[in-house]
This record gives sequence, C-alpha cells and structure tokens, in this order.
Amino acid sequence: IAVAEENADVEVCELIQDETKYDECYYKTVNAVAIVKSNVDVCDKQKTDEKRDKCVINLVMGIEKGEYCEEVKDIKLKDVCYFDIGMKIYDKEMCKRINNTDMGEYCIKLILAYGPK
Repeated sequence: IAVAEENADVEVCELIQDETKYDECYYKTVNAVAIVKSNVDVCDKQKTDEKRDKCVINLVMGIEKGEYCEEVKDIKLKDVCYFDIGMKIYDKEMCKRINNTDMGEYCIKLILAYGPK
C-alpha cells in the first residue's frame, strides 16, 4: 500500500488479493494522485461518494485551496471542509461559506482568537 501511495500509482493496488487492503490501497492512492496533480477531478475515481468527498477534503487540505470544498457533495462534509481549511489558513471567508450557522460562527471566533494578529 505504501509503495502505491508513495508512487501515486493505482496499478500497484491491482496486485493486492485481499479486498479490504485493495480498497484501502485504492482510496489512499487516489488521494495521493489528486494531491500530486492538484486535480479535484481525480477524486471522481473513488468508489463511493463518501470516499470521493473525503478525497476532495484531503486535496483541499494538501494544496490549501478552499474553493474546492464546493465540490464536496455531502453538506455536513462540505461544512467540515470549509471549517478545516478556514482554520488551517486562517481565512474567515471560508468560515462564512459554512451552511451550519453555529459552526460558521465558531470557526470565525477561533480565527479571531487564535489566528495571526
């Protein structure tokens, strides 16, 4: 799995017989490829919507481009995406995009309290 992930090569996963380990390899490797290529479309190769959304979030965090959070389909995960990237890059604009009002306000409060002055 580590070899596939390090080399961002999904084909290495094809050598794995165990289905659970294959799925793990495929998931991690697609995430790695998305980050290496800085390409959100690569996440479409994930086998479920949840894994696709998590791939997008990993990409957002890896390349620090919050606008890709819009690509997350699940509304709760989309909020998590905006919250996480808002916290990472101290961007209140990302917090303002959070659908859950309480979460968005909390995000802004944290940035104001702990972000760079």
